[in-house]
Amino acid sequence: MVSGISFTSLSSIKQANVKNTNNQLERSPQYDCVSFGCTSKGEIPADIKETLDNTIFTFKKSNGRVFKGTIRDYINNSIKGTQDIPGYFSLIHCTSSKEVATQILRKGLDWTKTSRMKCGPGTYFLPSMAGGMEQGGGSVAIEGTYIGNKRKYTIFAPNFYTAIDDNIEINDAVKNRYYVNKYCHDYLEKDLGIDILYASSGRGVGSFVVVNDKCMRLSRCGW
Repeated sequence: MVSGISFTSLSSIKQANVKNTNNQLERSPQYDCVSFGCTSKGEIPADIKETLDNTIFTFKKSNGRVFKGTIRDYINNSIKGTQDIPGYFSLIHCTSSKEVATQILRKGLDWTKTSRMKCGPGTYFLPSMAGGMEQGGGSVAIEGTYIGNKRKYTIFAPNFYTAIDDNIEINDAVKNRYYVNKYCHDYLEKDLGIDILYASSGRGVGSFVVVNDKCMRLSRCGW
């Protein structure tokens, strides 16, 4: 079991005190474009995909070590294990306002709206925590209940995606961050078959990253 994670019943979740703290975690989804670029949508051009498939990059890990390989090699090297998905798997996403939360409930998750990706390309959730919930994204909570058919979620190295997101070599090879994020997202979801991953953010409690937008049933939580 991943250290520091506990789950409470839905009734406990709704009674919890939702707090916005200075401990800023990844914010997602948001309904405007963000600085790293959602200027393009759609499929990755063939020449860019070939570059990302075949280029050897140097990745600086959060533990100070260096890994050389393709992006796929690095992602595979960052996998630390798996954990069984509980029969009732409920997570919490907090956002900035009821208006934004309502849009999420109406339109569904959209991983491309995530504004910072340290733990992977997806929508960021936290486990329901006894005594309150803390996520820097805001104070309006949405409950996400897993409805996919996977039996396990994958555990990655802490902040593993930072080595991709901040990689100068990748930035020089592909100027559009959307294509890099989509490339990694597609590999995680389509090739590795990951619905949800977990990675520590280095702040005590890590993040669950929902990669498959369709695998969660969303509902209001406490509002």
